[in-house]
Amino acid sequence: MNTSPTRSYTHLAIAIIVAAVVISASVLSYSSFEATVTRTGTTITDTSTLTSTSTETITLTYMTTSTVTMPIPTPESVSCSIAGNESNPLNSFNVEVAYTGSWSAIVSGYTYGATTPAFVSCYTGSGDGVVSIASWVQNQTAGLMLNVDIQKTDAGRGNLTATLGDMVKSTTVVYGSVVVFAITVP
Repeated sequence: MNTSPTRSYTHLAIAIIVAAVVISASVLSYSSFEATVTRTGTTITDTSTLTSTSTETITLTYMTTSTVTMPIPTPESVSCSIAGNESNPLNSFNVEVAYTGSWSAIVSGYTYGATTPAFVSCYTGSGDGVVSIASWVQNQTAGLMLNVDIQKTDAGRGNLTATLGDMVKSTTVVYGSVVVFAITVP
């Protein structure tokens, strides 16, 4: 007569719980290319009855917050160039400034993962102008980010508008400023 072998449900239950924890951990360990990343996971609790007299509880909590802070230098801390009046389609970044008065722009370029800028430049303009920036990395293998702070340098109440890619920011405040930024990936 054949007797069926006894099975250990305890071992099977533990294997299922360990597999669930490993799968959850791999799903939650996903990383992203962002200037600011905030990821919050929920608490996962799995309670399984292993035998009629014992219970095992596994709790997994996952939470990560990362912030990138970009310092903005002042026009006094760098030497300024005069802004141009035409975009260069061969350059990675073209910032268009529309304003009837005088303005200055602080341009900071970052490479992927850097917390300090690769370069900082200053441009000045009177009336409409363009700041055109080429890639500062040859054979680019990681992303680049350009951060531009444009400020009115006169007491005009006219509208200052800055455009960088799809980002458009405006201000009518006296001595007001706007910040635009863009990221490129190889």
